[in-house]
Amino acid sequence: MRSLKKIKQVFLDMDGTIYHGTILYPTTLPFLHFLENRNIGYAFLSNNSSRNLKEYVRKLDRMGISTDTEHFYTSTEYCIDFLKKIHPEITRVHILGMESIFPAFEAAGFRIDDETPQGVVVAFDRSLTYAKLCRTAWFLKQGVPGFAT
Repeated sequence: MRSLKKIKQVFLDMDGTIYHGTILYPTTLPFLHFLENRNIGYAFLSNNSSRNLKEYVRKLDRMGISTDTEHFYTSTEYCIDFLKKIHPEITRVHILGMESIFPAFEAAGFRIDDETPQGVVVAFDRSLTYAKLCRTAWFLKQGVPGFAT
């Protein structure tokens, strides 16, 4: 236990680590309480860009974990941070992905542009169609830089 005193924060993957699908693992809540009782902060990470932060908060709330969007970092947020830091010239993006992530890009100052984008973002898309795929491929073939979540 002595070595735990140095730990200030832990980052937890979600699906497959604290839950599976919609089922919370029985050890998750006791572990989170263990962390809280030792004043160890925690945040959730995910490489799944199919949901926005509010949807993740609602999902965990339904499982009995009360949290907020400040405790999440997903591949969507990473992509946004990467674009803003490494490619600040890109302000218009075409997104091949779930529409639920569009507001995160817009809130960060990006304009969703399906006509003249400066960048293409490829994310998880449950509603993928051949037409969407063709449009995205066309932009990439024209030399528009591509980024994945």
